[in-house]
Amino acid sequence: DQNKVFHSLRHTLKTALKLAGVPKSVRDEIAGQDDRSAGAGYEHETSLDVLKEAVDRVTYNLDMISISPGTQK
Repeated sequence: DQNKVFHSLRHTLKTALKLAGVPKSVRDEIAGQDDRSAGAGYEHETSLDVLKEAVDRVTYNLDMISISPGTQK
């Protein structure tokens, strides 16, 4: 779809993170979105280990087709 741009992936990723049970605050941080709630000011940065663990929980059930070099579809 030519209407899709790189940032279109944000919606798909945030949905996948939610389905994987990742907390909203971590989903927002991974997507680079700010939480503007009053309580957000009391939270501190999430560790890289926690962010990696969250991303590792995401799976996409895609059927991938192998294309050999020189083969065009």
